[in-house]
Amino acid sequence: MQIRTILLTLTLFCCLVAGLSVLFSYHQSQMTVLAREENNINTTAKLLAVELETALNNYRKVTSTMAAMSATLSVMAPENRTSQHHYAQAKALLNKFCINNMASLCYLMSPLGEVIVENRASPEQSLEGKNYAFRPYFSHSLKAEETVYAAFGITTRQRGIYFGHRITDQNNQTLGVAVVKVPMENFERSLAGLSGASLLLDPEGVIFAANRSEWVLSSLWPLSAQEQAEKKTNLQYAGLHIADLGFRFNPDRHYLLNNKEQAYYIGAAPLQNLPGWQVMHLQDPHQASPFSGSIIAVVSLLFLVACITSLLLFRVGMGDLKRRVTAEEELKNSEIRLRQLTELTSEGILIHHQGTIIDSNHAAEQIFGLSREELIDTDIWQLMAPESVATAVHNMQSGYERPYDIEGRRRDGEIFPMQICARDSLLRGKGIRVCCIRDLTQSQKQVTDRLSQAIHIAREDHHQLSILYIDLDNFKRFNDSWGHDFGDRLLTVITQKFRAALSDKDSLIRFGGDEFVVILQHVDQHNPALTRIEQLIRILNEDCLIDDRNISLSATFGIATYPEHGSTPKALLQNAELAMYRCREMGGQGFYAFYNNEMSAQAKYRLNLEQQLRHALEEDELSLHYQPVYSYLHQQPRLCAAEVLVRWHSKELGMVGPDQFIPIAESSGLIVEIGNWILREACHQGAIWAAQGHTDFRLAVNISPRQLQQKQFIDALKQILKESGFPPNRLCLEITEGMLIEDDLFAGQILSQIKASGVHLAIDDFGTGYSSLSYLKRYPFDYLKIDRSFVMDMEQDDSHQQLVKACILMAHGLSLKVIAEGVETSGQLHYLSQQRCDFYQGYLLSKPLARACFEAELENSQAQTALMAEAEHADLSAAL
Repeated sequence: MQIRTILLTLTLFCCLVAGLSVLFSYHQSQMTVLAREENNINTTAKLLAVELETALNNYRKVTSTMAAMSATLSVMAPENRTSQHHYAQAKALLNKFCINNMASLCYLMSPLGEVIVENRASPEQSLEGKNYAFRPYFSHSLKAEETVYAAFGITTRQRGIYFGHRITDQNNQTLGVAVVKVPMENFERSLAGLSGASLLLDPEGVIFAANRSEWVLSSLWPLSAQEQAEKKTNLQYAGLHIADLGFRFNPDRHYLLNNKEQAYYIGAAPLQNLPGWQVMHLQDPHQASPFSGSIIAVVSLLFLVACITSLLLFRVGMGDLKRRVTAEEELKNSEIRLRQLTELTSEGILIHHQGTIIDSNHAAEQIFGLSREELIDTDIWQLMAPESVATAVHNMQSGYERPYDIEGRRRDGEIFPMQICARDSLLRGKGIRVCCIRDLTQSQKQVTDRLSQAIHIAREDHHQLSILYIDLDNFKRFNDSWGHDFGDRLLTVITQKFRAALSDKDSLIRFGGDEFVVILQHVDQHNPALTRIEQLIRILNEDCLIDDRNISLSATFGIATYPEHGSTPKALLQNAELAMYRCREMGGQGFYAFYNNEMSAQAKYRLNLEQQLRHALEEDELSLHYQPVYSYLHQQPRLCAAEVLVRWHSKELGMVGPDQFIPIAESSGLIVEIGNWILREACHQGAIWAAQGHTDFRLAVNISPRQLQQKQFIDALKQILKESGFPPNRLCLEITEGMLIEDDLFAGQILSQIKASGVHLAIDDFGTGYSSLSYLKRYPFDYLKIDRSFVMDMEQDDSHQQLVKACILMAHGLSLKVIAEGVETSGQLHYLSQQRCDFYQGYLLSKPLARACFEAELENSQAQTALMAEAEHADLSAAL
């Protein structure tokens, strides 16, 4: 009886605990849902604020552009105020400017506040001749150069946001204020379709825009008499009396209550462009739990625990289903908001899947001159110059995410420079690539305009000027290591450093991601450019502290001087850039180089070389040579391998050395196509020689890092081996240390796959990179190739002898075979053989040979091997 009682008690206790656990779990789940909803409301407010801030920033740029237009400056000049020609020209331009930028009003005001000219042609509604000096945006623009101001128009009786920008002449004298009014409907589109109430509030709580039209120009809560008076005094709301909606704020629960006791959860986000203004999102709160208003009797729970548990589980399942549906709706809404956000940005956005465009924004349509319907389902490569396609394809296949510059092609065939920043993503489970495109002609136009003005001043004052093209050295490593936000802050610090070192008359323009252009005015013997350049270098080299990190930077400078190195903006900028690249090619990072005429000749030669190289494969101008690799058996050289080398005999240029065309192939992306051709030809030729009985030798092929970064490289390698029939264990791929330094994780994965296919691996140019010892242990190499620079100086430098000796001992300790490159003297060969080097390659033994000559060398080596085998057999027979 006692045991039954105990068991019953334990059973009831377990049921009670189980029931309470289910109730507690359900309660916590509901609280989590509420917390998530509150977070979603805040997130919605922040997203709306970001969208509005982006639009406001774009229109600020639009207004500054309008203020700087030549027609604006002409009509605002005092001597031209009465000119009908300048007036008509400015009016037409303002009208076109308003239409292109979806603005309702564009007008120019005198320094006294009088409207000089506006865009509209209708005289009944014209603002011309009226004085709006009382508007705050006018006085603010005169003082602070630019302002953003929201108001209800007195004349137009329409809500709008006014963007003002001060107009100044070349002497920085104020000519007036340029104003662009944008109708509020342009911004309210992002609020439409959202659940709940989305509002734009001024500092006193007046609703300036909302997705509930009946709330517009009302206050959430009552305004004091003083606040009402201030609204009427500054005429922000055209003297209207602002009614209130009767809301009050509950600080304990973070929600609003109206006069009907209806509650709204709120999320709010401030606006930087409109100080004191904020975006607010209101949402009806859900009930926390169906059990919150009742008490479940303990006795009922104990007897009906199984049923209640089943109902609770069903409830939880329905809740999960509801949350999933809600999540899908939120995803759909986020896609809509993303679409709206892309339309507000001035950068073109193309979304493609494996090169096929699936979406675009309006800015992309304007850049390429194609409608959205024409862009969708189009091959994205058709929007690029043919010479740029290989680079873009490579960056897509390797998942490259840093900005890079290529040439685009518009609808009319015009080729123009553009910058692409792309990132892989997922859209409904489908892999996509989102490309942000920036038309660099705008940046170039800014530099060109500034240079044109500087050249004019220099010509008038009989002074020289210098243009500096500055490229930060290895800036990518900061973004890769500490993120793009850190990189952006670092660029801000660099910009501040440069500005501090320049005079008011000098110009600083950020030309690209990590490139700057500096225009130095009044360069002469009393104010030399070199002194100021060295000052920039010195300031840049000083450590700066960001996030408790001491950062040291350097940059490469290219300098061109007017009029010595060019008399036009295009020539000066191009020559300064050439000087920078030439300095970098010569290993001059952190230094500077002045332009000279030889650089232009070299650039033209390189361009011509690249154009000819693009047709080298089509014209059958490439061929393979083979440099023999020997081992020593009984003091006799034995051919055991060959390094495959490519040669180019151009029909136009004649014989072009690999030291000239290989770097160009690397930088242009042509190395991928050329490298695959070399690998395919080498394997086919190797299979032919193996079929002729030359089986005891291997072929070594150099592989470019760009080839390895191709996602389909392993598949292509296996396909080539299968088609050619060349045994994988007779092929060796030579990898440079540079590839290992650039991407350690990727290198480990790709090299392991190559090794698994049966192909051998060699590390080339050993000792010229960094952390070489760790590479030998970390990666599956079979051979180590000692760089020719160490072998070459062995006889003159004892330290090189010790280095070579150490490399051989270390490699043998790790079970690697050693190949010595560049053996050119018998003394080098003797020392290497003493250190038990495994293989030798160099001009002492053989130069690179064409296919026919190498075949003869193969036959000769095979015959010598047979004679040596017979001699060994005869010696063994005599000994027996």
